[in-house]
Amino acid sequence: MDIVFGSLPWEREAIARAQQKELSGKNVTVASVEDLIVMKLFSEREKDADDARRLLIRFGRELDQGYLEPLLTSLADSLARPEILEVWRNTSGGSGL
Repeated sequence: MDIVFGSLPWEREAIARAQQKELSGKNVTVASVEDLIVMKLFSEREKDADDARRLLIRFGRELDQGYLEPLLTSLADSLARPEILEVWRNTSGGSGL
């Protein structure tokens, strides 16, 4: 479980996009798949990049690419981390799925 405090603009957007799910009879707020992918790619751990790859493969065309690709592009550029886009493009077969 990760807790997001919403200090960055994209984190605030992720919180706004979060969904209520029932887990063991309790309602919990969870990130959308797109935002989970962003959080995983934002991390510098290889395990998180692998998790993001699996999510991209699993959810494929269901993903909101109009939200996801511009956000990943912006984060990769602003953080000088081109590997974020490499994972997206390599897993999704180019620029998007």
